[in-house]
Amino acid sequence: MKIRRFIAFTVLSLTVFGLAHAQLLVLSDQTRVEISPPSMIAHSGDMLLLKYDNGTIFHEVVDPKTMYTQIDLTGLERSFIRSLFDTAERQKLPAWLAALSAEQADQLGVGRGKVISDKLGDRELLGVHDPDKKVAHLYLFETLKTHHLIVKGDDVLLREIIRELGGH
Repeated sequence: MKIRRFIAFTVLSLTVFGLAHAQLLVLSDQTRVEISPPSMIAHSGDMLLLKYDNGTIFHEVVDPKTMYTQIDLTGLERSFIRSLFDTAERQKLPAWLAALSAEQADQLGVGRGKVISDKLGDRELLGVHDPDKKVAHLYLFETLKTHHLIVKGDDVLLREIIRELGGH
């Protein structure tokens, strides 16, 4: 009986204290993630920065009018972002935009890194992880907006974010 109480107390303690250290980050009405408390939080312009000992997470909502200087991608932003990871999608774009997509995909390391693609209910996660540079670019498509997350640092931080977004 004492062993059962001890096990129950231990499980309860770990659950309560474990949850006490996680914080809810609300990115939108569709996306809420439990994250470890960062050592620093900063906000500059449209960018939110979360600094950890093992890396940094940047978040912004994609604005199709400001993704590229002097180019308004309104209405094309989702197709453009998908084309970064899918050459068949890229071929559907006008030639000048397909060229920009190929250049951006190369800069993100799509050919070198591991492409991340996951359906999360009515949301979709696309991204690339470049293990040599220790950086991942993630795009989370929701009904009304697209989030861009940059995860710099070790794989543990990246896996935590993907898991919390609902991915594998």
